[in-house]
Amino acid sequence: MHPDQKNYYWGIAGFYFFYYAFVGMFAPYWSLYLKSIGFDAIDPIMVAAPHGYTKNILN
Repeated sequence: MHPDQKNYYWGIAGFYFFYYAFVGMFAPYWSLYLKSIGFDAIDPIMVAAPHGYTKNILN
C-alpha cells in the first residue's frame, strides 16, 4: 500500500466516525428540541423533508 493511501483511509474513517457520532448524539433529541421551541408535530417533518427531496433529485 502506498503511504498516501494510508492517510486517505484514515481521513475517511475519521470523517465517518465523527459524522455518525454527531448524528448519534443529537438525532434522538432533535425532535424534543424543536418541540421545546414551539414547533408542532408536523413542523419538524417540514424542516427535515427538503434534505430528502434534494438528495433524491440530485442522485
